[in-house]
Amino acid sequence: MAFVILKINGNDETAVNEFLQDDRVSRMTVLKRDGSIYGVDGTIFLFEGNDEAVKYVKSKKPEIMKELDPKESEKIYSKIKEENDNAEQGMGFVFG
Repeated sequence: MAFVILKINGNDETAVNEFLQDDRVSRMTVLKRDGSIYGVDGTIFLFEGNDEAVKYVKSKKPEIMKELDPKESEKIYSKIKEENDNAEQGMGFVFG
């Protein structure tokens, strides 16, 4: 699965909200997180989908959204996946 992590600084999310409502973007897995959790200023958005969908996000993103460095993106992506795996295991323990 391909992914891209974009970030914004500040609270002006009007353009971002419009972008997230785009039909092709809304069909992707999108996670919003406080960047400070991962050592990044601002708010980060993880977009996950096939290669074509990720290319679309990169080409249509609002100017306010900046793509993170690939090394930093990989590190953050791994942390997010680890958090999700831990949460799923916890739910299995509670409801299993």
